[in-house]
Amino acid sequence: MLVNRIGWYAIGTYAFLLAAAGCGDDIATRPPGARGGRALVAAISPKAQWRATSATMSEPEAAIDSRLQSAAVGPSVPKAELLIDLGKPCLFNRVILDHGTNDDEAYPRQVALQTSMDGRVFYTRKTGLGTRWRTNFSLITPTTARYVRLEVIKAGTGSWRIAEVTLE
Repeated sequence: MLVNRIGWYAIGTYAFLLAAAGCGDDIATRPPGARGGRALVAAISPKAQWRATSATMSEPEAAIDSRLQSAAVGPSVPKAELLIDLGKPCLFNRVILDHGTNDDEAYPRQVALQTSMDGRVFYTRKTGLGTRWRTNFSLITPTTARYVRLEVIKAGTGSWRIAEVTLE
């Protein structure tokens, strides 16, 4: 009986570690040995539930509207930011910024990916170099967060354009 319980716990833990993305109920929020009718990790919440805000960018909601033709646009200056409320805690290990343009200067040179559970205390998960068309943040360890903030660390020569944000 004990061996069986340990085996199922090991399988559940392994499944959790393999999970790349999800929101809401996951094995990490359940007590050990708890069973439920829900999947171990659910899909990322629909973008219709996300909310984007920014004090520095115009039309921040355009960064999450699933259309590359529209974009949040703002200055590529240090501390410029885009904040996304995912609606509920999500588990992810990759964030992709699609700049959606052929403008070679529509990105900052360095960007920080920050996450928070409460929208007040943020932790920098990764800083990376901005790139011309897409900026990718791949996290070694999956992160659970409700809020994702993208902040310019080193400015570029043009404006900052985010046509679409994707979490995986």
